[in-house]
Amino acid sequence: MSQFKPNKKAWKVWRRLLNKLCVTRYQIRLLRPMGQWLVTPAQMRRSWPFWINPTHPEVLFAQHEDGTFTAHPRLMFSYDAVASEAPDPAVFAGRVPVQARERKGTFFTTWSPLAVAPIVAPPPPTTFMELLPTLDPWERDLFDTCHFLVPYHEVLHIVCTEPLLFASDGGAASPKASFGWVLSTNQGQRLLHVSGPAYGAHSNSYRAEGYGILFVMRFLFRVQSFVTGALSDSRLYCDNKSMVASSHEVPAEWKRTPNSTQASDYDVLAKIWATRDLLPVTACPAVLHIKGHQDKKTAYEQLPLPAQLNVDADKLVGDYMANHPNTDYTVVPVLPTSGVQLHLPAGTITYNMKKEVSMARTTESMKQYMIKKYNWDEETFLDIDWEAHRRGVNRHHKRRTTLNKHLGNNLPV
Repeated sequence: MSQFKPNKKAWKVWRRLLNKLCVTRYQIRLLRPMGQWLVTPAQMRRSWPFWINPTHPEVLFAQHEDGTFTAHPRLMFSYDAVASEAPDPAVFAGRVPVQARERKGTFFTTWSPLAVAPIVAPPPPTTFMELLPTLDPWERDLFDTCHFLVPYHEVLHIVCTEPLLFASDGGAASPKASFGWVLSTNQGQRLLHVSGPAYGAHSNSYRAEGYGILFVMRFLFRVQSFVTGALSDSRLYCDNKSMVASSHEVPAEWKRTPNSTQASDYDVLAKIWATRDLLPVTACPAVLHIKGHQDKKTAYEQLPLPAQLNVDADKLVGDYMANHPNTDYTVVPVLPTSGVQLHLPAGTITYNMKKEVSMARTTESMKQYMIKKYNWDEETFLDIDWEAHRRGVNRHHKRRTTLNKHLGNNLPV
């Protein structure tokens, strides 16, 4: 590698990093053992002067300045530096770097290389359920409860031969939020139930609905690799008009600016748009709005099929939150299209970022000021329902100045 020699400051930073990676400053042992190399030694950027194949240590390979290699046979305890020959391609292919020095016409190696363990690729998954454990955590966790209602091979046949109906729903009961969706044929045969968590520091149904639509798209994207033909036409029903409008099509290029990434729940929307682009046009479902909770006024059996599926999806949402009371919903796994997230003590902030940053910066100092001003203790401050206070003040926006004077005891008399 061609680079300048590190200065004292660089070495100081390097030693500081090593101290953090090791057990103690004096016991130079890594906290976590290193894994295998990501690339083979021959593909590294550094040009090593000496190489050995660990399975054939009888030959030492020397690399010269012009990039050529010579092979040097082994003597008793060293390698002949004078006699050389062309490397054997079969032996040369398995070479690894080794440290050596020349002395009196021979090469002495100062340490012996370890044999590189071959990386055995696991067999590719043959079913959707075998695929799930191999997915990235952000995607695997959200197929948490994937339940096939008919045999798997029948689902693969139906998704290629019959029109499909999806219904997704999402719900939030702070601090929890979850989504659920149902797959059915046009004749009403239920094929698949899926539900999972909708992550976010401040849960809301809009984001939960987005998770539902996203993972319908991800299911279609993943399942197409297990079918031989094209996927059938499909419709996706959702009872949130805003999410239907947002996810229906990718915004125009001129609307996608750096500031637009601060929009509410942009990470989920961006992943929906990216997944739509990965699907063939014929396989991408038509996203349609449907009125929710129609079973409150009409018996379930008398509802049209899309409304029944919406009710089924709504039940999956409630069941998931009830069955997973200890799930931490506040930290959002990074979605690939997002790349960066804002984490505060409350969790991952997915909307109102400017306001949340301002609140995080000023809340503690304001709290200490009020405790000191009114001679409160910590327990008294926490006894006040500040959220109810905020909502009450906001309902009287036109009289906010007068109200704040009363609350602060700043009256003229």
